[in-house]
Amino acid sequence: MGPKKRKAFSVENCSKASRAYKRQLYADLKKGTKLNNLPSDSGLLHTVPPPCPRVEFSNADNEKVLRSDHKQDGWIVFGTDRPSTVASGYGQYGAQRANSIDIVVGRMASARKGKGPKDGSIVGPSFETDAARIYISQLSKVDKDFGIAAGRIGRVVDRSAIAVKADGVRIIGREGVKIVTGKMRGKNELNSQGGRILPAPGIELIAGNDGDKKYLQAIPKGRHLILCLKDMLDIMRQIVSSVNNFYRAQNWINSVIPWTGWLAAGRGPMVSVLKTAMKIFFKAPHDNIRTNLKLCRVNFLTDTGNKFILSRHVRCT
Repeated sequence: MGPKKRKAFSVENCSKASRAYKRQLYADLKKGTKLNNLPSDSGLLHTVPPPCPRVEFSNADNEKVLRSDHKQDGWIVFGTDRPSTVASGYGQYGAQRANSIDIVVGRMASARKGKGPKDGSIVGPSFETDAARIYISQLSKVDKDFGIAAGRIGRVVDRSAIAVKADGVRIIGREGVKIVTGKMRGKNELNSQGGRILPAPGIELIAGNDGDKKYLQAIPKGRHLILCLKDMLDIMRQIVSSVNNFYRAQNWINSVIPWTGWLAAGRGPMVSVLKTAMKIFFKAPHDNIRTNLKLCRVNFLTDTGNKFILSRHVRCT
């Protein structure tokens, strides 16, 4: 089911005076009244639209708030870690190294089933209902604050974090995109709290925000997977060749040697020749196949193998 359609412009949540003015304007246009100029607050052609609804931000004492002109719904808030009320985040404890920058548009946009806040509402930050944000914090519990599954990596606690949230997030690189974990190459880098960084921290792609370990699986590594498949195909070729040789030999035996009592009793020089031939042409190749199968399993299908096909650091659902 697709997203619910909404009008690009609506007066439903505007003030009573603004609604009356807009309705009169539309009524005049329907009558064919010609307007000599574009109303400065119509919103058309990037003129200033009326703020609908009009909201005010309930800022904390230590926050500096920058708001877009004409009381529009775009904000940059400088303060300390605060995911919701003043009694949230590390800012509530007076943490000194918990500075934050919160860039937001569309406060409480999804509240009241998408109608947004009521006109004149005083609101705080809402990681759940605000339309879009970039949140930067020097000290944060970002996974908990944004309701993100722990996965196998676990939740970030007491660390710096940047979170980007919107209906759609796109990362575009004209000449490439890299997702990198770990420290800078050639540098003895520490984390924001002065702690040691793991050699290769994990990457997890969690669709549906369900980090259950039974769904979160390691991603295969392409080159090792190809080598594994090549080995398996080679082993299959050896098996087919061995079976084909056995079939040809058996046909020869059936056509040349009569099934006599001395052969059945296991006596005579021909029996010795056949035993030697079976050992050379069938048993030895089969032993070699079994050895190759064991090596394939150890090298590619065990996590201690030097060509293990699964990534030890990248997982997905």
